[in-house]
Order: sequence, then structure tokens, then C-alpha cells
Amino acid sequence: MSPTDELAGELADAGVVPRAPLVLVIVPDGVALAWPGGSRAVAGDPVATVGAVLPLQPRWTWWSARSTATALVRGGVHLRACWDLGAVGRLLHGLRRDDPAAVWAAAHGLPEPAPLRGVHSDLFDLDDAVGPVCADGQLSREWLRGRWFEDLETAAAWAEVALSLQQQQAAALTALAPYDLEYAEQPCATVEELAALRVALARAGVDLLVAADESVRKAEDPLRVALAGAADVVVLKVSPLSGVWRALEVAQACGLPVVVSSALDTSVGISAGLALAAALPDLPYACGLATTSLMASDVADLLTVDGALPVRPVVPDPARLEALAAPADRRAWWLARAQRCAARRCRPARRQVAGPAAAGC
Repeated sequence: MSPTDELAGELADAGVVPRAPLVLVIVPDGVALAWPGGSRAVAGDPVATVGAVLPLQPRWTWWSARSTATALVRGGVHLRACWDLGAVGRLLHGLRRDDPAAVWAAAHGLPEPAPLRGVHSDLFDLDDAVGPVCADGQLSREWLRGRWFEDLETAAAWAEVALSLQQQQAAALTALAPYDLEYAEQPCATVEELAALRVALARAGVDLLVAADESVRKAEDPLRVALAGAADVVVLKVSPLSGVWRALEVAQACGLPVVVSSALDTSVGISAGLALAAALPDLPYACGLATTSLMASDVADLLTVDGALPVRPVVPDPARLEALAAPADRRAWWLARAQRCAARRCRPARRQVAGPAAAGC
């Protein structure tokens, strides 16, 4: 029996069990593994090593699927249960970045560090850390640049740091469980990132829905979100979608559960959101329309009573309109902008004709 064939049994004896985290760090000489209760560096072909461990069915854990899983997939190894530290970090902390430095800092309540200046050392971007973590709690810039990649010993230290972060993330998710979270709203900036996060969460065994909010600003956006598999829920706002009727059409076309929310509107705008909510055949989640309390003043009164808002027309108070009117120069600026937008929207689309292929258009 080869050393690789014996590895699974040795790891099982050392405490590696199904569905438990097993950190994987790949370097040219082999792989480093870390799990609750132990760690090990294994020299040799990473694909063969990982393939030998597959029967243990661990929850494979890594800093990023981009840097770890890609090489394995190319080698024909497909992992099932995974934990992507970057993806889970973005979900927990609403990060725009998913690199180790940012995810580590967020998990430890530290300021987000500046991105690395490059792959080479910079005199203005050095630290005196001996190991992966500096005295101030941040990850070492030298390790982030690739010191962990030097050999199996440094890879093993990097794997142990990743394991400690995974344990923190798991504890944070466990602490949120009693609150019965319905969904995470717009945890990523783009539709593509939302789609990737949903896949990463499913592989990590995190049972939490993802809602698209800021990704939905135009009528075609919810359809793009649905087709990309980027969200389980869409958050619709009446104003960006050109009114109640158009928003209702979009809700019906995208085929996803809908949450009706506001764009910090006055009571007049909130009444439009209420009209949309009342017209929808199903509202599985609470609406986000009780936002007038955030305003110092309003043009009308549409008040929340016992967690509910009445569906009714709202007429602005003339005295309040006069008192809250914008200055003349500001009003002129907004009118000019509206006119420019209208002109741009109504401009005929240019058709581009390119050679014989366009003859049948």
C-alpha cells in the first residue's frame, strides 16, 4: 500500500471526520492540511493526496476557491462539501473584498487593511511579523504576498491560521441561528458576485437565502438576476422601476419571491410601494416600507401602527410642501437633469449595419 493510500486511515485516526472542516493549502511541494485537533503536511502530488482523502468526506476549507479548487478540478478531482472563507466573510460582514487580509480583519474587528501594492516587497509596506499574524492582529503583508507558498512548513502555518478563521466564522453563523434570519440582502456588489456567493454558500452548507437589492435598479435587472441564478429573493422599489404597473410586471416576469421596499421616499412614494405590495399575489416576507420615521419632516402623514401601514391614497399637505420646498437653484438643477434624462431616454436607438450579415434585419 502506498503512502497516499494509507493517508485516509491515518487522518481518520487523527480525528478527521465527515462534514468537519479540513483546511487545504496547496504549494509546489505538496499540501498542508489542518483540522480541529491537528495538522499535517503531505509531500507529493496535491491531486493524488486530495483524491486519497475524499472517502473521509470532510468539509474542505480554503481561503478562496479561485486559488485552490481550480487546480484540483483541472486534475479531475471534484469536491462536494466546501467552506470558502472569502465568500462566508463577505456574507457575514458585507465586504466588497474577499481576500484573506480583508476577511481576517473583519472577523477580528480590525480596520480593513489597504490592498497589497504588488507581489514584491515595498519599503513602505513591510512588517516585522515572524509568523502569519502581526502584533497588531493583522495578517502579515509578507505572508499575504506569498511567504506561505515557500514550502510545506509555511503552508502548514497558513492552514492553521485559516482553520482559526473558519472556527470564528462558524461560531458567528451559529450565533445568528436563533434569530431565524430570512435572507441576506445584497451581500455583494455585482450580479456575478451574488451568483458565485450562492454557490459558495450552498457548498459550505450555509442555509441562508440571498436577496438582490442594489442590483435591481432597472426594469431588466430582476430578469438578469433570475437568469444568472444570483438571488433567491428580489427587492423591488417602485421609483427606479418607473411606477407601480411596471414594477408589478417585473415582479411577475422574474419569477422570484419579492420584497417591496422604499428608496427613503416621502409618504407619497411609500403609498406607491404599498399599492405594489397590495397588488402582489404573495408576500412571503415583510416589506421594507416603514421608513418615514427616518425623516425629520414629511409632506404627509402615513404612519406605521402596530407594524402595519394602511393602503390608501396620500395627498400632500400644501403648507408642508411650501415649507419643505427646495431652493430655486436646486429646483432648477433637478428639472434640468430630468429633462436631460428624458431626452436621452427618448433618443432613437442607433442601428449598426455591418456588411451582408445585416441584410436580413
